[in-house]
Amino acid sequence: KLTMHTMQTFVADAGFNYSAPYWMGEFGTGGTNNEKWDHIFQFLKETDHDWAYWSIDGYKYPDQPEGYGILNANYSDVKDPWKMEELASIMPILSNHEP
Repeated sequence: KLTMHTMQTFVADAGFNYSAPYWMGEFGTGGTNNEKWDHIFQFLKETDHDWAYWSIDGYKYPDQPEGYGILNANYSDVKDPWKMEELASIMPILSNHEP
């Protein structure tokens, strides 16, 4: 967490001439080694920074499996429900949409 703050998110500290909003763009994980996912997810959960997941369909090299995408190749089924559950847990509910 300290390394992430020192290298990237320090800009979100208010009151400095370098202060600015912080957005973590395009993070993701593929395959079965989810150590990076665990660290990044825990960081986002603890710090409440904004983020974007990469990517909805992933990128596939010819003759290689695709592990990053949220959806299966049919663009309708979720590939890894655990990933969607974790991402949903750090999406703030801004409104309950009641009249």
